[in-house]
Amino acid sequence: MSLVSIGSLSSFPNSVFLACELSGQYLKNSLLFTIPYQEDVFRDKIRRINLHLDLTIICYDKGSMYSASRVGCLLIAVGYTNVKVFYGGLKACYESSLPLVDEIPEPVPLTERTLLLFKENFILTKDEFMHMNTKNIETIYSNFLYKHIYHTYDQPSKENILKFLNEANIHIQNLTNPIFYGELAPLLAIFALSIGITQFSVVLIDFDCSDYGRQPSLSSSNTIYVSLGEVSSEKSMVSVELEHYSSPLKKPSSKTKQGSNSPAPPPCGRQCCCVV
Repeated sequence: MSLVSIGSLSSFPNSVFLACELSGQYLKNSLLFTIPYQEDVFRDKIRRINLHLDLTIICYDKGSMYSASRVGCLLIAVGYTNVKVFYGGLKACYESSLPLVDEIPEPVPLTERTLLLFKENFILTKDEFMHMNTKNIETIYSNFLYKHIYHTYDQPSKENILKFLNEANIHIQNLTNPIFYGELAPLLAIFALSIGITQFSVVLIDFDCSDYGRQPSLSSSNTIYVSLGEVSSEKSMVSVELEHYSSPLKKPSSKTKQGSNSPAPPPCGRQCCCVV
């Protein structure tokens, strides 16, 4: 399940909360990761995130899940396998009176160099999508209305997700390797993962197909793109050197390198432990 409800937030001890939007309040012990406007900058930034690949990363925003799902999809694309989106985000926290903090979180640790390889077969740019031959590819335009998002069900069960998508006139159960595009394509991808659909591609950035003078056609065939399982299983680190940090919720490791008596402070200055 790629969606996390408010009742199961505490079920992931080796985790970090990633605030994907600026807001007035935040979950305690969050890190901040805002989305750059330009897609190429967004991709570059996600590849330099300096978090341990074994962490469960829980992305959240004000409640639409628009920003959280975009960050979540790119984290998956660079090799993070334990990525979750907080179902309902801060809106769910307000409704449940969950304690929040007012302080803006520290930014997520980034490195100066690229750590992770981007898996191009999972995320497509709008130019890649619009210039490909789509007549033999199943596509879903996921521009469902915001009123559907804000009237989500209490629990993100498979039954509730399917009911939600059906109400928004989105039907994905019997598609073969589809491509999701449109304003909420990343959120549709997270919904698909949560109901067990793993073979698809996502056009991350929203755009108007009419700018290109056509709409992608709808017909049935296999795509040339790899499954999400293949994306996640590929080794995505440029180097096996020790530059990723663990959860800020964990105490610094006492393990030392090459027999030294005390661990060196992490380069980012945060009280989080380096992988050794």
